[in-house]
Amino acid sequence: MERESYSDPEVAKIMNTHFVSIKVDREERPDVDNIYMTFVQATTGSGGWPMNVWLTPDLKPFVGGTYFPATEQHGLPSFRTVLLRIAEAWKSKHDQLVASSKEITSQLATIVQPSNSAGQKVSRDILQKAYSELAHFLR
Repeated sequence: MERESYSDPEVAKIMNTHFVSIKVDREERPDVDNIYMTFVQATTGSGGWPMNVWLTPDLKPFVGGTYFPATEQHGLPSFRTVLLRIAEAWKSKHDQLVASSKEITSQLATIVQPSNSAGQKVSRDILQKAYSELAHFLR
């Protein structure tokens, strides 16, 4: 994504207009990586890198994913499309997104320890609820 999307001038303009972009080195900040990877895994059913997570101003995630291609392919929207959908949802459904992020974060906190220990499992119900909520906002 570094070469395909992040360095694309059009994508950079969208990111700079609508978001405060922060790149985190997961090796230097495994604690930050763990928090947001737990969210991505819980809400998408899988995880990996690159990881992209959109946060509210109080650092609560409301959308996340891994790789988004530069152009739409294999049923995946382009990164540009994802950015524009999230920006529009933030404008038109701001209060709902903030409430949803608080609910999802709260639910995850009750079932997943910060260390993401192997003994803790994310229930299918919370995954389905999170997926449904996020899918609704990105339509």
